Amino acid sequence: MRYTVLLRYRPETGQRPFDHPSKSDHQVEGDLSLLPNLGDHIHLESMGGEDEPSFDGIVAERHFRYRGGDSCEVEIVVGPLHARVEEVQRLGLHA
Repeated sequence: MRYTVLLRYRPETGQRPFDHPSKSDHQVEGDLSLLPNLGDHIHLESMGGEDEPSFDGIVAERHFRYRGGDSCEVEIVVGPLHARVEEVQRLGLHA
């Protein structure tokens, strides 16, 4: 199976993550054991260029879109590191 991994940041006041493709988006063949899980901390430094995103936060959501055959797109949504108590409780995490 081929996976395309997309890292997206959702600001605290945002309903949707920023749709901002970057050099951090990548493809993985086979094993997904190193994908960040819900509640994991992510620190993404800019990978060059003015438009490249840079953020720090926790994984709030993971969306898997199976494209048929052996292809799947994984969108990892990262929220603010200082997540509100309600969001932490919604995710079933421990603050």
